[in-house]
Amino acid sequence: MKKIAVYIIISLFLVSSASAQLSIGPKIGYTASKLSVDESDISSSFSNSFQYGAFARIGDEWFIQPEIMITQKGGELAYEAMNYGSTHKTIDFAVLLGINIFDYKSAKLNIQAGPVASIITDKGVLEIPDVVEESELNDAMWSMQFGLGVDLLMFTLDVRYELGMSNVYSGDFNAKNSLIQVTVGWKMLTF
Repeated sequence: MKKIAVYIIISLFLVSSASAQLSIGPKIGYTASKLSVDESDISSSFSNSFQYGAFARIGDEWFIQPEIMITQKGGELAYEAMNYGSTHKTIDFAVLLGINIFDYKSAKLNIQAGPVASIITDKGVLEIPDVVEESELNDAMWSMQFGLGVDLLMFTLDVRYELGMSNVYSGDFNAKNSLIQVTVGWKMLTF
């Protein structure tokens, strides 16, 4: 009985995906990023930056949205009365699952969530003496994003929170990225 239910669910998904709408376009946005650290003598604050990239959206009511974005992450760290800017540029690969919860004419409100794989491309980190060195940065990180989106005609506005799941550093210094992002996208091509 379980096998039949699984086959029915998979069949319904494949049938709905076969006739699914596909939209592709660019995205730009603002990011407020912070390193969450476990060290009690180190405080952290947000760092502001911009991001850009592209997205695709497959589906209508339920949708899958893969994205590739160039982002700067990190934050401002304070240790022993000294401030250190800790930033790193990443290429983010996100795959989000979304559902439209409100649909009125040309406007839609959706919720979305999914994993993000980040590859660090530029390790622009200042060293903190006796705490962390640039060489300790990992080459990749995992995160989860979740948030709200509004579609108006061919434009998208997304507000999301990204929760770091893996440590930014490979040494004993434990820090994870967390960020808030606001992006605007343009559904340039729709099939």
